[in-house]
Amino acid sequence: MPIRRIFFPAAVALAALTACDDGAVSDVRFDDVKGALAGDMDAFDAAKGKRVVWQGRVVEARKVAGDDYVMTGLLLVDLDEPDTAQPTADLSTDISVDDVAKFTAGQAVTLTGKIREIEVDGSARRIRLESESVE
Repeated sequence: MPIRRIFFPAAVALAALTACDDGAVSDVRFDDVKGALAGDMDAFDAAKGKRVVWQGRVVEARKVAGDDYVMTGLLLVDLDEPDTAQPTADLSTDISVDDVAKFTAGQAVTLTGKIREIEVDGSARRIRLESESVE
């Protein structure tokens, strides 16, 4: 029986290799990208797409209407020092609707995920995180 050799086009092989995420966490800290909330996008552009583990405190967890009016959960988190008198949401991430009740204002959380964009909500600017886990 002859030996068959299968050759993958270089593009397919390259795509397969880049699709494999090694799960490494970057060393990007919130302080490194905090300036983006005031409009300085240089540091943010370098951090976009990086996987991070950040800690903060819940400002609010609520149900919102998502795409096609399907309800989803939204978690707003303050990443600044916990002694601030008036917490401000520096980060937003989607959570399960079922998980909304698990979070209360002031609760400490650890978020793992990828930095996606700066979201503007009225006068508020927040970092949008595609979360893998929120504990």
